Amino acid sequence: MNGRLTPVTFDSAFAQAPLVVASLASCNGADTASPRIADVTGTGFKAMALEDQSYDLETFHCYEIVDWLAFSNEGTIYAGGDAPAPLMRIAEGGFAATNGNDIWVAFGSSFVNPVVIASITTSRGLDTSVARVSDVTANGFNVRVQEADHLDGFHRIEDISWLVVEAGSWVLADGTMLQAGLTELSSTTRQGFASLAFETGFAADPAVLSQVQTDNDAAFVKTRMQGVDAAGFRVALEEEEAASWGGHGAETIGWIAVDKGLASDADGFAFEAGEIATNHNFARETFGGAFGAAPGVVAGTATFTASDPGGARMTDVTSTGFDIRVDEDRSLNAKTSHGLESFNWVAFDGAGELWGDALV
Repeated sequence: MNGRLTPVTFDSAFAQAPLVVASLASCNGADTASPRIADVTGTGFKAMALEDQSYDLETFHCYEIVDWLAFSNEGTIYAGGDAPAPLMRIAEGGFAATNGNDIWVAFGSSFVNPVVIASITTSRGLDTSVARVSDVTANGFNVRVQEADHLDGFHRIEDISWLVVEAGSWVLADGTMLQAGLTELSSTTRQGFASLAFETGFAADPAVLSQVQTDNDAAFVKTRMQGVDAAGFRVALEEEEAASWGGHGAETIGWIAVDKGLASDADGFAFEAGEIATNHNFARETFGGAFGAAPGVVAGTATFTASDPGGARMTDVTSTGFDIRVDEDRSLNAKTSHGLESFNWVAFDGAGELWGDALV
């Protein structure tokens, strides 16, 4: 092609004018030139080698080779075998606030087998309590602040962070592995812990959180874990101390496990998972990376160092960290001191969605 528009005809016609890109593939003329495309239709286009006129007004140019590519629309071209599966929305995080009354929390869009982890992140009411999740469906769940049974059940409004993960094994764009699952459980800490194995082992001990998903037995209850390692963990139900030698009705338990450290998905939704050890005194956990605002945080005990019942209680969540301690009830005695326990936690950057691939 030279300095005049030359017709080019496609071997096969497009349904409508395609997108066309072109480049000069030769240098037969010394004057500066570039390809110029015009009159693109479904059957072809016109092209020329266009000289600039910065030195003189002459635009004649000798013949050059123009390479071009035409494609029907925006998209991705795959070669060899099936196209890779698109990213899936595998998790979602958010906030709620309630007291002893159930409130409905709706997901942004539906899940198939949702696993919900919820934690109280304030200490406005000092009575021992947990976030009690129930009625989990594809579209949302109920949650309330449940006080230990020896208390009156009336509680001040607390802030709650929640995280829902699709059951399965997942990997994020940065390589972070995340797994979630559901199981039926009736044994308490006094009766024995149930062992659960990950579908795929982690490279190092992950952060693991578990949560009662049902309200089959109305008694105050939470989960307690021990033996967390790269292959799995052990979990049991735990009621208030005065009732800890009795049994509890079978409940559905949900759990999540995630690589520790900072992570994000392809859309930049950031989160961090970690571990901190403390006793009945508040300890400050500092995030490895600062969030733009106070994030959502879910946390739970990962050890059973002291046999007295105890759960996680958080407060003072900021963009840089949070306070956490072991919360013992006083149903059996007035003692609330507790030995050192490890807590696993996940912080996520506000309300949003997490995208990833199924782990093959």
